[in-house]
Amino acid sequence: MDVSVIDSPLFQLRQTMGINLLKTQQATQVAQATAMIQDMATATAGVQASAAAPHPTLGQRLDVSI
Repeated sequence: MDVSVIDSPLFQLRQTMGINLLKTQQATQVAQATAMIQDMATATAGVQASAAAPHPTLGQRLDVSI
């Protein structure tokens, strides 16, 4: 590449805009991943809480067919 092209204001502007777009995209992905992890933690806590609950008909009925 010619040195004069690299020193041009338009080239520098494009380079700066590209870097800013990459930073914005990275920040968005980090925020989405954080929200997904928090949702997974909430769902896991809900499953663990429901697993600890007693079975509603445990020992009262027997499902056997002959």
